[in-house]
Amino acid sequence: MTLHRLINPVMPYAWGSHEVIAALQGRPASAGPEAELWVGAHPHAPSRLECDGRTLPELIAAEPRETLGDHVIDIFGERLPFMVKVIAAAQSLSLQVHPDDEQAAAGFARESADGVDVADPRRCYRDPHAKPEAVLPLSDFDALVDFRPANDALRALSSLAVPTLEPVLAALRAGASPGEAFLQLVDWPFEDRGRLVAAVRAAASSDRDLAWLVELADRYPTDPGVVGALLLNRLTLAPGQAFYVAPGTIHGYLRGTVVEVLSCSDNVVRAGLTAKHVAIDELRPLLRREPAPPAVLETIFASDDEERWLPPRPEFQLSRLRVDGQLVAGRAERPEILLCVGGKVEVCGGDQPIRFRSGEAIFVTASERELTFVGHGVIIRATTGVLPAQAGFAA
Repeated sequence: MTLHRLINPVMPYAWGSHEVIAALQGRPASAGPEAELWVGAHPHAPSRLECDGRTLPELIAAEPRETLGDHVIDIFGERLPFMVKVIAAAQSLSLQVHPDDEQAAAGFARESADGVDVADPRRCYRDPHAKPEAVLPLSDFDALVDFRPANDALRALSSLAVPTLEPVLAALRAGASPGEAFLQLVDWPFEDRGRLVAAVRAAASSDRDLAWLVELADRYPTDPGVVGALLLNRLTLAPGQAFYVAPGTIHGYLRGTVVEVLSCSDNVVRAGLTAKHVAIDELRPLLRREPAPPAVLETIFASDDEERWLPPRPEFQLSRLRVDGQLVAGRAERPEILLCVGGKVEVCGGDQPIRFRSGEAIFVTASERELTFVGHGVIIRATTGVLPAQAGFAA
């Protein structure tokens, strides 16, 4: 078989929506929060084949050349290097940073040698892989991504007129980067954190444009990441405006629904706005401290029916296909995940057709040469990007 309908796990993190993923899949709202729908082969929560219950990693292990293709195996080994998520944020996610290839491999080896279980909430490196991400909003989407220019960061903090912030302001005036100022804030003395956040909340409450910051302060009244959030670019995107998150980029999602196509990794170093473990010592070497604008990706119109986004990493690329009737799509010799995000579509490969609808996903093996889509719907296609002659990428 070259096409496999998948059964995909939903992660019940506290910040998730009760309605969004349920509505995407055409079912009633859930009793608890549903934060992320995972589609892929990560060992922490792999997809399963509907036909026989095997996990996607088990299929790949049994038929690596047929499922992945020679080019993918030559670069990444016998593993699927990307995965797809639907993220439904009813509340803010943590501020976080992901490692690059070298940092992930070293961190995974170190925590494993130290005997930290992969399920331990203090663990930052659950696999030895980098975690770049491409994010495609399905709704209006608010995020904090990368650091603002130093002068903007200085103005934002100064405008609050909070005397307690003077050490941070002095550092910025003296030429410290916004990232260095952020580290100064998140490492604030524990006994003074509540007073700091309360003072900033009081100052922000008179500014309508800072209502989002007041909301964060109410949720995390002793977390200095609330103040650090002012040093980041606030990004508001409409559906279809994709952006890229490189390793080392600090980011946090405030509200909205997105599809994420990312490397097959679950490595997260948290920096604030969370009740989970904040690993300051791990954050310091990973954090890209200089200001940068959010990396909004160019939309490439591959055809009248397909838009494509090409992040600067070989693990993945994504496109959005609009099917209205019948559509034939050629393929390279690479594995692919199809995620339907609206409507109903039948996809036909070399051996059999599969019908799928909104919220469902299909894995296509590398051996499939051509796909025919019939119906009316919107499909996210994820596959590997441009494969270099050898691994060793740092974008």
